[in-house]
Amino acid sequence: MKKKKKKKKKKKKKKKKKKKKKKKKKEKEKEKEKRRRKKKKKKKKKKKKKNLTRARSAARSSMALLCALSLRLSLFRIDGQELLPSGSSLFPLPPRCALSSLHFHIFGYGNQRSRHQQQQHPDGALLNTTCSPN
Repeated sequence: MKKKKKKKKKKKKKKKKKKKKKKKKKEKEKEKEKRRRKKKKKKKKKKKKKNLTRARSAARSSMALLCALSLRLSLFRIDGQELLPSGSSLFPLPPRCALSSLHFHIFGYGNQRSRHQQQQHPDGALLNTTCSPN
């Protein structure tokens, strides 16, 4: 009788150990999932910041082109030669030097346009005679 009771007690102890191991495994898995979720959230936040910077740069370039249209920069001269005849309505892309001086003028890196010599075209558009193509 006594021997049988001892065997039963040993079996019960083994079962308890198994339960503890299962609980520990579950806790570890939960912690791993939490870590994964945190990492995903951080990645999403970083991606949003990158998209904002791309949008800002795109907005700057589009603003420069719009201002070029409004200021009629198609009538710029390079070394005394006009890009288009004065009466034409087509708008070619202005030279690189024109866009750079425009960018300085809009975004406040010093008043670059006042440093260049400006001439008045008969149609009323400003001409930048000292600009050289880069």
